[in-house]
Amino acid sequence: MQKEDQIYELLLSMHGDIQDLKVGMQKMDERMQVLEYRMDTLEQKVDERMHALEQRMDKKLYALEQRVDEKWHTLEQKIDERIQALEQKIDEKIQSLEDRIQENFIATGEQFEYMTKVMQEKNEEIDKQFNFHSLKIMQLERDLKFHMLAH
Repeated sequence: MQKEDQIYELLLSMHGDIQDLKVGMQKMDERMQVLEYRMDTLEQKVDERMHALEQRMDKKLYALEQRVDEKWHTLEQKIDERIQALEQKIDEKIQSLEDRIQENFIATGEQFEYMTKVMQEKNEEIDKQFNFHSLKIMQLERDLKFHMLAH
């Protein structure tokens, strides 16, 4: 009987432990459900925040692309303006050089004409002097022949 009492007490004690264990398991299940709910909620919040971040990043990327495009367009315009200004300066310089070449060509032509005229005048003067001296020499030869024949 004593053994039976011990077994009965042990069973009662085990029954209490089993009841405590069941209650502990239920609490653990409840906590697991709460944790799962919290995890789901956190996951949903993380997804929402990630989606919001993606949208913000997309907006920022789009705005950045727009700014880059605007700056690129502005830079292209400035480069085109500078190229046009340089082309105009080059054209002006070329025109100035062409004008100076033309002026120098005209001046050289005028100088050539002047020098040709001066040379012609000099040639005419030399021809006159040559003719004068030729006549003098012929006169001297004639006088010399006359004096030689006379003596």
